[in-house]
Amino acid sequence: MTSSIPPLIALFALFLSIIAPAVSLTPDSATTSYFDRPGGPQLLAKAVDLQKAIETAGGCPLDVCFALDGSASLSPQDYEYQKEFSQLVALVLSADSRSRYTAVQYGLPAIAISNFTSSAAEFVRRVSASKFASARRTFISSGLLFCTVTLGKQHENIDAIVLLGDGMVNIGADPFKLSRKFLPPEGNGSILAVGVGEVNPTSLERITGRQDAVVSINNQRNLPNVLEKTIRFLCRI
Repeated sequence: MTSSIPPLIALFALFLSIIAPAVSLTPDSATTSYFDRPGGPQLLAKAVDLQKAIETAGGCPLDVCFALDGSASLSPQDYEYQKEFSQLVALVLSADSRSRYTAVQYGLPAIAISNFTSSAAEFVRRVSASKFASARRTFISSGLLFCTVTLGKQHENIDAIVLLGDGMVNIGADPFKLSRKFLPPEGNGSILAVGVGEVNPTSLERITGRQDAVVSINNQRNLPNVLEKTIRFLCRI
């Protein structure tokens, strides 16, 4: 149930060691560290508290797919925010060693970032290596399809999709139809949308099917609250 994995702070040390080379921020910097920004200690404290909450609740066995927006409507900095938030969520979820993680970048084609792994440390490495595609179109359905097909092959845990991006849709199949098949009553999964950039909240709410299943990471100072809402939504605690 609970972790055989190294303590959270050790995993955060790994996280920092990967992204630390770019902690001196410039206007065109494409990589930042949550923990070198104002409020970093509070974010770390919140992450530790949430791991304790998972353990107190008896665990959170999730198979979670992170779908990151790689379209040119976002900036390279926005893509880094998506990567870092995905890594952060996975590190917190690693309080339950049964949880597993996969990730994809969507734009035009879907680009696999990480196959399923139960190692949060390995997931952090794979996500860190992902490069921003800056695709000319936003094809959300390609990301949702990757996630639904990948999750459909797994049967051990609760299924969840974390859809990151601005919610803009300008090519491809209707993402709302795909999400309806994944969500109850047709399916048994959950979708949380994480807005970044100039967000279309109506689109994200339609995809998730719930207004309370949409959060935003544009306000970096509010990340402890966003992280808490994300974990409590995914783990139903």
